[in-house]
Amino acid sequence: MSNRSISQKSIFGEYKNAEDRVTAALLQLFRIGGTDLMKVVFEDFNIDLDAQVNTQVKKKGAKSRPDGELTAKYHVFIESKIYPWDVNRQHNVEQLQKHLELIKKEEAVIIYITVDKEKPLEIPDREDVYWTTWTEITQRLINYVPSFNKDVISFLTSQFQLLVDNEIFYKQDDTTDENRVLIVGGRFAEGVALKYGFYSCQEKRKFRKSRYISFYYNKRISFVFEIVEEPVQVASLFAVKDKLPVDYILTEEDKEPHTFIKLNRTPKLIVNVRHEYANPFVQRQRYTTIEKLEKAKTTDDLL
Repeated sequence: MSNRSISQKSIFGEYKNAEDRVTAALLQLFRIGGTDLMKVVFEDFNIDLDAQVNTQVKKKGAKSRPDGELTAKYHVFIESKIYPWDVNRQHNVEQLQKHLELIKKEEAVIIYITVDKEKPLEIPDREDVYWTTWTEITQRLINYVPSFNKDVISFLTSQFQLLVDNEIFYKQDDTTDENRVLIVGGRFAEGVALKYGFYSCQEKRKFRKSRYISFYYNKRISFVFEIVEEPVQVASLFAVKDKLPVDYILTEEDKEPHTFIKLNRTPKLIVNVRHEYANPFVQRQRYTTIEKLEKAKTTDDLL
């Protein structure tokens, strides 16, 4: 990996290591969003981010190499973990000791970002050591309403959400092909699913293998449908006319290529999951589990 500035790197990364990819994407967001965005993400931390911030990826050759660095009035290092702490506990503890030596020498602070629901015991309670989770960071980014560069930041946030879903949340043990729920925007799709038992969208749309689908519409999720057949690419909905109910009337729009998913029109589950933030919960697609949807009251419970 080169030592080029983060501004020279794509959000999707020239990094082979997944932790580096996710961290680089987060630093790109900070570079564009500036201190306003960082204050929202790290609002619980006593970190002075009022100065102009320079974001850097980690450098080679040092004894201690955190995954990222924010340079303001002092150094703010970032160490990210995309697997539970205990999976690589010995390595993590040894690395932590090196990082503690580094921040003492540099008079810096370090932020650990992990997937653990509770802070790992080895991460100390100190004024120069902070801990948060990828779930918390993602949710704060989703809920952030920018005062400038709105379109750019919103786009990067949606792409970051997809990246984190792919690199982190998709790898969690409680998600399998059998319990995964695909969540998509459902302004019209929810009604089509209820009445006609299918979902269609633009061509060449790619989804992870899922057993269920639900729709986010009007700041809530209400129904979960079972996917009867895996998604297929069709030249038009006329090509799958035999899979559509007789009362569905094909239109000119249906002559376009589509991604088509056949559903059981009777909902597998009826829920009332609310979204309590200004920004939408789903930009393009997200995933959760049927177990989480059964218990969820708000979209925070799905993360």
